[in-house]
Amino acid sequence: MKTLPGRFQRRPLRADVQNEILDRLVDLRLPPGSRINESHLAAELGLSRTPLREAMLTLAAWGFLTSDMGHGFQVPVLSTGEFGDIQDALLLLWPATLQVSPPTSPDVLMQLNNLLGRVRLHPDRPGLFASLAMQWAASLLQDFPNQLLAREILRLEGLVRRYRFRAAQAGFSSVACLDSLEQVYEALRRQNPDEARNRWLHHHRECQLSLQEFLAGILD
Repeated sequence: MKTLPGRFQRRPLRADVQNEILDRLVDLRLPPGSRINESHLAAELGLSRTPLREAMLTLAAWGFLTSDMGHGFQVPVLSTGEFGDIQDALLLLWPATLQVSPPTSPDVLMQLNNLLGRVRLHPDRPGLFASLAMQWAASLLQDFPNQLLAREILRLEGLVRRYRFRAAQAGFSSVACLDSLEQVYEALRRQNPDEARNRWLHHHRECQLSLQEFLAGILD
């Protein structure tokens, strides 16, 4: 039975367990709609059930899992309704955040550019496209003064990862998304928050709405 690397087995930190479960949710090894067998998953990860349950309780509180008293944890189904709700929330949060963000540092700009380049270089790896928005947000918001708002954006972008992976796996082309996000990057590089906000709204129209339409064809 496969277990996680030695460092994880010796000292299973909650964050490590959470990240491993999130990876399995994103790449659909824990399929949407399935009920999690805690005993099997704990054995597979080389853990006791206590740290696994603690991690899953946190993920349930964040919206990544559902839980029923006496029935354990379940992976939420993918639905275009939830995807649309998340995008509506991000549409409210991101433009205002970009407008009041501090100037983007050279190090952060390099991180953003590297993220875009990596996805362009490997269009056949759906996991890269799935994680792009959250990694982009994590880089861009690391110095944002309102960390409560930053964490909520990261949580919402994290929820979108499963949808992006499923779309990329089914053949969704990321070219338009990358092109419009590149325009956001250029506005940030010019230290122009108003332009960055407008470019992000354009990115939302070009990428998120086309992604929603694509998902509607494979989920509904």
